[in-house]
Amino acid sequence: MSLQPKKGDHLIIRADHETILKVMKRNELRLVPHSDIYQKNLKDPIKGQKLMEVVIPYGSFMQNQSISEVNFIERYGAAVLAIRRGEGLTHKRMQDIELKPGDVILLLVNEETADRFRRNENFIVSREIDTRDYEFSKVVKALTILVGVVALAAFNIIPIVISAPGGVIAMVATGCIDHKQIYDSINWEVIFLLAGLIPLGIAVEKTGTAQYIAYQVLGFSENFPPIIILATFYFLTALMTNIISNNASVILMIPVAVDVAQIINANVFSFILAVTFAASTAFLTPIGYQTNLMVYGPGGYKFKDYVVAGLPLQILLGIVTTFGIVYFWGL
Repeated sequence: MSLQPKKGDHLIIRADHETILKVMKRNELRLVPHSDIYQKNLKDPIKGQKLMEVVIPYGSFMQNQSISEVNFIERYGAAVLAIRRGEGLTHKRMQDIELKPGDVILLLVNEETADRFRRNENFIVSREIDTRDYEFSKVVKALTILVGVVALAAFNIIPIVISAPGGVIAMVATGCIDHKQIYDSINWEVIFLLAGLIPLGIAVEKTGTAQYIAYQVLGFSENFPPIIILATFYFLTALMTNIISNNASVILMIPVAVDVAQIINANVFSFILAVTFAASTAFLTPIGYQTNLMVYGPGGYKFKDYVVAGLPLQILLGIVTTFGIVYFWGL
């Protein structure tokens, strides 16, 4: 017995977007975003496709447009699976939902489409969900190589700077990973940033600039105890990391902190820790860290919101961290 489709029937089709478009045009079908999401659907996507979460930011052309008006399947080759707005999650009859800034959309995309979303200013890619099955046949090889890399460095047989690249080469040679994955996983912006800043940090130390700055800092705080000077370096680094990157603030501030610690005969390691911890506390500005910027637009925040919320946290963390360093590592 076969059923004849009638007007108004809903068909659930699972295919790549080219096939869906062909079926729609051939049979005069209209796309109705409607999806029942089960755990199996998320774990078993179509080969070559993956799940992606995107956020609608302020200023996007999709504001106040419905899902059907945007037409994700034809415009982007992506299928809408669900929409989250605040605490609510919708994955049925989504065609008439008007998109608002801050809405999070779960999409089924292929790699080409995913790359288009990454470059599109009308979206913020918040998460790419890796649904690939684990290749258990390679687990033993990968774990053996990992243990080997750690063991060689831990027992001082080979320095970590040699054993780690050797482990990467072994991973590729044994087929655990593809060489293209290595290239794609490298954050080249950080590499070039460090390539420019590390020589700058060395120059600051070698030319005596760090020592000069250290004496200037001591000139303002010569009558203060070492714990106050330690706190001063914490807050100086925290201020700097809110303006430039955390990597840059560490490279520039550590030589100065080391010189100050040596001049006042304090624990050098404690001063290094203060700089390191402070460099990870960019709470005052949206430009201090990438995650701050990710929520800046979609959340509709203003610059002053970061100052109002971040300043008390920055001060509290500075006090707790300073006393914690003194307690555990001493001065």
